[in-house]
Amino acid sequence: MACSNCFNGCADTISDQCVKYTGVDIPGLGIASGDPLLVIENQIINKILELMTGEGVIPIIDPLELCPLVSGFLPVSGDITLNQVISALIRSICALDVRITAAEGTLTTLNADYVIGCLTGVSPNSGTHAILQAAVTKLCSVSSDLTTLTAELFANYVLISDINSYIAAYISGIPTSTLYNTRMIPYTAVPYFGVTVGFFDITGAGIGQWEKIYLCNGQNLTPDLRGRVLVGNTTMGNTAFNPAVDPAISGNPSYAQNDTIGANLAVLTSAGQLPLHSHSTIVTITDPGHFHPNSKINPVNGSGSELNYDSVGDKEHYGIMNTLPATTGLKGNGNGPSPNVTVTVEPTGGSPVQGHNNIQPVHATNYIIYIP
Repeated sequence: MACSNCFNGCADTISDQCVKYTGVDIPGLGIASGDPLLVIENQIINKILELMTGEGVIPIIDPLELCPLVSGFLPVSGDITLNQVISALIRSICALDVRITAAEGTLTTLNADYVIGCLTGVSPNSGTHAILQAAVTKLCSVSSDLTTLTAELFANYVLISDINSYIAAYISGIPTSTLYNTRMIPYTAVPYFGVTVGFFDITGAGIGQWEKIYLCNGQNLTPDLRGRVLVGNTTMGNTAFNPAVDPAISGNPSYAQNDTIGANLAVLTSAGQLPLHSHSTIVTITDPGHFHPNSKINPVNGSGSELNYDSVGDKEHYGIMNTLPATTGLKGNGNGPSPNVTVTVEPTGGSPVQGHNNIQPVHATNYIIYIP
């Protein structure tokens, strides 16, 4: 039969579509007065479904009650549903489980047997607390020992400025430490400018602290360096020489080990050190003319115009008596003696020949050597 009292006068008997809701509005369910019953039913069904799935449940949670771990898994804005809260809690529990597992692994490592070393009162399998307590006890004991030791050290404190003196005193207490040869390299000659009287015997051997140290005087198997300058020998392995000392070059000496070469004086000879040379001498004689008076000249008559000569040559050299005697000069034209003059260079120098000084500037010193 037809519906009566329907708000929309529907002909079908479908009350949920025809009946009008006249109750109060329910915003939480999306229901308002005047809505058909079908709408109200659908709203209620949807809300029930949301409640069943958790999407429609908005729990009231005080933000102060949320720990950072859970908050990190919740939305940062908008309403937070029950599903989101449950998801955040589950994820937080899983994260905690991972941390707990890692912590358990660490605890397992920490709870492994310890190497207790010098600790007392515990065993290798003692718990961490017991081991830590034993370590604290040991540290306090060491601290006490250090305090005592520090006091003892300061009671016998040595300044850095005095350390060399203490070391020297200690070394001097060793019987062999006072020997000078402990500070020398064997078979190495070194110059010594100190006194020798009382330190070396007549042969040059050291006495007392100078034991096994010798003067290099050719005795006691030492090289004789008296009056000699040392030079490096040319047999020390390297074959590349500077031209100034290359023994392959003529004039450069070759020095073998322990060779003694050289002299204080060097004698020069004309054949050895004086180069071949000659002396050129020019003598110039200037004769302005001269005459020779001769007692053999006698006049033939009183006029004196004629003279008698002993020879034809006399006539050529003497003039007429009633005039001045004629001048003459040196003959060099082949008709008389040659005008050349022989000059002899006299020798000079001393005899016997003396050598010249061959000593470089020197400073004399004693050479000493340590022979084990």
